[in-house]
Amino acid sequence: YFEDIVVSFTAYMTLLFHYYQPVKQVLFLLEGDYLVVQMIRMQARVLLGEYHKLLFMPLQELTPERLNEAHVDLIVTNYRPYLLDYALDTDYVLMGSIPTAQDWARVKHQLNPLIDHETF
Repeated sequence: YFEDIVVSFTAYMTLLFHYYQPVKQVLFLLEGDYLVVQMIRMQARVLLGEYHKLLFMPLQELTPERLNEAHVDLIVTNYRPYLLDYALDTDYVLMGSIPTAQDWARVKHQLNPLIDHETF
């Protein structure tokens, strides 16, 4: 009987962590050929789009003012110089030029550490 309660409580907490997590604004600054960038955008939408607001901004449009106006919670990029060009107060994740499952796990952890051991 006690085990049933524990299992139910665990399932309930998992649902809460997934569906009631804070919605965050995630800015993607991507570099690469057209197909690589589109692949990353698709993966981001599939993995994160249901839970967070995603913003894909070309480098030409990125300014410190625009960055502040967007109220970004996390910056995700696959190109290190983007991080060096701006003095960022915002958290960021540097992914590989072609992201791996480990890269996406780091992004998910940065957005919500409570669901590290869960998949969504």
